[in-house]
Amino acid sequence: MIGCESETPQAYTFELAITEESIAQGDSVLQVKQDDKVTIVITADKSITFHLHGYDIEKEARPGEPAILGFIANATGSFQFTAHMGTNGAHMHGGESEDIELGRLVVEPR
Repeated sequence: MIGCESETPQAYTFELAITEESIAQGDSVLQVKQDDKVTIVITADKSITFHLHGYDIEKEARPGEPAILGFIANATGSFQFTAHMGTNGAHMHGGESEDIELGRLVVEPR
């Protein structure tokens, strides 16, 4: 059958280096298909909390301590990802923080 390969979920790993509050390299739009396995590795030059909206996944990244998000892309759509700047997860505890939009994860129907 033609197109069988595209029906099988794939595994994708994206490495995002965040420097001076923006992605240091490449396209800020990550594209996958529904049910693909996605791993996002975030390195940062200062402490941040990386937040993938829609999937509501948050992980802290610190200099020398990358954050790793792993999930199955089961929801389709376009999902913003941001960095919450500030120390010790301040945005979650009512402290001051700044949200920086970094890019989007686009999940297309299979």
